[in-house]
Amino acid sequence: MKNTVLILAALVLSFLSVPSSWALEHNITAVAMRSPLTAGRYTVNTGRSVVVEFRNNGTSNDSNVIVTAVIRNPNNVVVYRDTEVVAMFESGQTLEVTFRDYTPTTLGSHQACGIAMTETDELLSDDTICSLMRVFYETDIIARSVLYPVPDSVISAKAGFKAKGVFESVGATDRFDIRARVRILKCSDNSLVFQADSIIPELIPDDGPVQFQFPSKQGAFDTRKLPAGCYTIALICNLPDDGDRTNDTARATFEIVNTTLPHDMKADSVVTPKNGTSIPNPTDIPITIRFRNTGSNDESNVKVTASVTNPKGVILYRDTATIDFLLKGGTQDISFKTFTFSSQSNYSGNYIFSGAVLLTNDEYRLDDTIRSSITLGTAQDVQAVEIIDPFKNEVKPGGVGFAVKVTFRTSWGTGEFLNVPVRVLIHECRDHLLRFQADTVIPVLNVDSGLFTVIFPVKSGIFNTASLPAGCYDVRAFHRLSFDGNRKNDTVKSAFTIAPFLSHNITAVAATAPLDQSHGGKLIAVAVKYKNTGVNDESTVKLLAIIKDRDSNVIYRDSAYESNWISSEERTKGFRNFTLPADGIYTLYGICSMTGDVSRSDDTVLSHFSTGQVIDAEAVAVVYPTQNENIIKGTLFNPIGTFRWAGGYDDKYPVPVSVEIRSCDDNMLVYQADSILDSLRIEDEEKEVVFPTTWDGWDIRNMPDGCYRVAVIATMEFDGNRKNDTAYSSILIIVKHSVEKEQAKEVLRLEANYPNPFHDKTTLQFHTTEDGYISLSLRDINGKLYRMELDNIYYGKGTNSIHINGITSGAYYCEILLRDSKGQTHKQSQLLIAK
Repeated sequence: MKNTVLILAALVLSFLSVPSSWALEHNITAVAMRSPLTAGRYTVNTGRSVVVEFRNNGTSNDSNVIVTAVIRNPNNVVVYRDTEVVAMFESGQTLEVTFRDYTPTTLGSHQACGIAMTETDELLSDDTICSLMRVFYETDIIARSVLYPVPDSVISAKAGFKAKGVFESVGATDRFDIRARVRILKCSDNSLVFQADSIIPELIPDDGPVQFQFPSKQGAFDTRKLPAGCYTIALICNLPDDGDRTNDTARATFEIVNTTLPHDMKADSVVTPKNGTSIPNPTDIPITIRFRNTGSNDESNVKVTASVTNPKGVILYRDTATIDFLLKGGTQDISFKTFTFSSQSNYSGNYIFSGAVLLTNDEYRLDDTIRSSITLGTAQDVQAVEIIDPFKNEVKPGGVGFAVKVTFRTSWGTGEFLNVPVRVLIHECRDHLLRFQADTVIPVLNVDSGLFTVIFPVKSGIFNTASLPAGCYDVRAFHRLSFDGNRKNDTVKSAFTIAPFLSHNITAVAATAPLDQSHGGKLIAVAVKYKNTGVNDESTVKLLAIIKDRDSNVIYRDSAYESNWISSEERTKGFRNFTLPADGIYTLYGICSMTGDVSRSDDTVLSHFSTGQVIDAEAVAVVYPTQNENIIKGTLFNPIGTFRWAGGYDDKYPVPVSVEIRSCDDNMLVYQADSILDSLRIEDEEKEVVFPTTWDGWDIRNMPDGCYRVAVIATMEFDGNRKNDTAYSSILIIVKHSVEKEQAKEVLRLEANYPNPFHDKTTLQFHTTEDGYISLSLRDINGKLYRMELDNIYYGKGTNSIHINGITSGAYYCEILLRDSKGQTHKQSQLLIAK
């Protein structure tokens, strides 16, 4: 009985001391986040609804209840806040409150919270509900790694292999039928030696990494054909709408070494007839083929064959012989029976002479056959080769005249053809009604002329290509030599379409870039060529010229009017002169904004141009290793940099580039490699260079642990602006077995500044797990102190931000030092780029 009394007393005291939701008069509870849902995948830069469910758990009705939704970005900064007022919230009622939409602009995990803010609320612990909103690109496929060939592995020549890698979707949506590509390049000159495309059936974000294998051969490429040497393999995801293209490629290097197979014979070459020979018909042709023993054993009683195939693919000849004995490494020429062309049964054109070795136990079949191609012709043969205008299935604008262009050649003949007559006919597809005919002549045609392009007249008698009505047409072109020896190749055909006439249409044809050695501060002329491609004359046409800088800022705009503009007439319109504000990359747009123009797709033309009297190639960024990345000591990796054209009047030169890695402490060079960009054009946004991992005695795996600065450099000798030739990043080389220990005891962490590079100011965040005194300094790339931002200032543990501004253009190392309450010091650094 005594125990029962004590228990009842305890329950009463508990009820009186701890608020209970069902016993309170005023209690608004945040029940659930309906949107965004916890752990849902959401797309960056796409608006999402924010809906929170609240319940009045109090015993009284409440009026004018304030509820709020708050969202914090991955840096724990509030980026969204919205408030609603519920006019009447009855006791026991549950409401879903919809706030204004939220559009995430950064990737990562966002925290979304709904909060009830009633002043009279008697239980605050249930006022807030939160969900974790994960923000991704809509599509983001990552090429994680190369599984095979195993990085830095050695593969035997002629063995063949299938490339294999790991891909993963880290976007917001599932993707199916993803195009993927494997490319293999020589380490020495980056020349392509293998390429194959395939389709990854599906990549589901929640499924994680997926292994995928490429074919070992495709088209002319075969991994068994790769000779000995060093190679770089790249596995690439080819999605045009991928949100982050920097992670689309996985790379590795491997080596192929020569191997000699026990039994391997090859058809080495066709000695006669030599490849590319032209022979008149009929002729007797001797056939001699050379064979080579490339295996490690002598071979005996080896059958070999020769065959001839005509232009129709029909085998006309086959002969077999036997090599009695052939030493390893030796060669032998085998003469087969003579082949005779027959003018009655054969065709003029290309004939294939093939030789093959039939070694039963041959262990490498790819080199068992060799071919030679010769041309057989008649003494007098002119060919119609191709109609190049209008090209097949082209749609021509109605009412616009055009010249038909056709190529002809002579396939064989010892003499010249003078004044060869040629004709073109255009018929309607539907009823074959003749709509156009024109004749002309080829002045001279011989075997040395190659392809000769004939341009037929636009107008011929009553015919005019500008008068062709809308519809489908067949075009046929041929020569009319009476003594031609082969009539089967005299004619070529094609088909095209005339679109409905455009009543009113002005086309922007070309923007004249005022470029040659122009530079900032110079007055330049601006002109654009336009054409009236409509069938009507125009009385008032408004024209525009706009110039934008590389950041798409409009720096020039001018308009003008043209009148009395007849159909088919071209005009070059000069706009007011313009003074270039500075050297740089610009785009000139020529635009027609005529009212009533029926085709807007051809109203704009653009031209990229670069100004400046000096040549200027710019190093944009170090793509890999990324800023502050940790790399395990001894790891093989490829430094990657991006470059672009920054100014100058000539962009045709190859651009030599290099990478340097130096120690942070003493600026000592620990790695260097060179490469070259074949060209860097004005219109190129950025070009990526993958530097090798070994170069001229340097090996990237030999760097000891510590802090390093990575620099990619445009080293063109006559670059006139050295200020932008170098881009930087900072990395740490760490010992593998200490990675986990270092991460676990991390006391100070310096986040990447934003923005970087920056113009006016940038913001830095640092996190500390201990109280202490902070010093923050800026040093130039040579390690010299530029200025102190913080000098022994006390900060409590947590996250803090500082703003940096007012520094001159250049690259700086930001170094932060924490002296904690135990007297221990902790240091981190990163690179800042001011422009």
